[in-house]
Amino acid sequence: MRIKLMNKLVFLCLHQLWPSPECSTPECSQWSTTTSQPSNGQAKSLTRPHQTTTSEDQLTSSDSYITYTDIYAPGIIDSSSSDCEEGEKLPENHSDGLTAADVVSNLSLKLHSRSCSRFNINRANVWDGALRGFKQSTYDPTYTMLVRFSDDVGQIEEALDTGGPTREFLTLLIDTMKTRRIFEGKDNAKYLSFDSKALEDDEYFHVGRMIAVSMVHGGPGPRCLSPNFFLYLVGKVKAIEATIEDIHDDEVRKALLEINNTTSLTELQRLADKHSSMLQTAGCYRFMTSLDDKKRVKDDYIQWYFTYRNHLSIQRFKEGLATLDFLNALEQHPALFMPFMCYSENCVMLWRACFMCSSVHLVAPCVRRRPEH
Repeated sequence: MRIKLMNKLVFLCLHQLWPSPECSTPECSQWSTTTSQPSNGQAKSLTRPHQTTTSEDQLTSSDSYITYTDIYAPGIIDSSSSDCEEGEKLPENHSDGLTAADVVSNLSLKLHSRSCSRFNINRANVWDGALRGFKQSTYDPTYTMLVRFSDDVGQIEEALDTGGPTREFLTLLIDTMKTRRIFEGKDNAKYLSFDSKALEDDEYFHVGRMIAVSMVHGGPGPRCLSPNFFLYLVGKVKAIEATIEDIHDDEVRKALLEINNTTSLTELQRLADKHSSMLQTAGCYRFMTSLDDKKRVKDDYIQWYFTYRNHLSIQRFKEGLATLDFLNALEQHPALFMPFMCYSENCVMLWRACFMCSSVHLVAPCVRRRPEH
């Protein structure tokens, strides 16, 4: 009904603008045509016949145009409305067509094309060569990367790096990075793990910096992080909303499943005693007085497992991501970068669920291939 009414109003406005079907422009309804007739040597004025008007026809062209623009004026949706609709809210933002490529292009203005950081990469051990390159005392993330590949026997590949070798190196590096010890979980939903040796080697920082450098220098993003972890990383949620199935440790996952699935208070108390050492490590052991306690124990343990025990690791990872101001870009435009940081098939549904009714209206992410610089 609303669409029909709008169409009727539009037709009325257009009728006021072009009163005659013979006229193709608004201006032609106002003019009269004068032509010369050579037969009598006098000019004859040919004027369009006067059209009768009603009270509704007294609107001027400017009034009609104002009415027309009022009809198609963009609607303002109150974010506090209880019936927020996905189809109305998500597409409203970034109407200027801002993309992740635009944001990265702005970040890349800090790069110095006249200086370069050299990387000698053995294809058989990309990680080792990359880590040595990033740890160089002369390395500067704002410098252009100059990459030279070598084979297993150390034979240098003679190729001028005009961008192709660098992008290939960054692609190989990101693929290798996904298998590092600092990550755990499913291939398409990884979280940071706790590894004391990696923390000692500051690997969390280096991996974060590698991701930032890859994105700003024209390489790919990881596209493997869990959407839950990504939203926590950029500060959009206060806690990681993980599930028992996300826990990588088989023994811990099995113990929590036993506690969560029990239907008897006596059995719950027995399981709490059985796994007391595990629960005490996380600081969530308690005497079970009702079946409701099992949910609190499960939730507390999950938060400790993914957040509290990894606090320092997450902090160093974020400090690495802050290279070239990339972390700030993630925090300012999380919807644009989510497809590059997370597995794309999972991120759209979770993003809409988290932000459909929030005060910040963001565009639902879609998979885009960033153009090569």
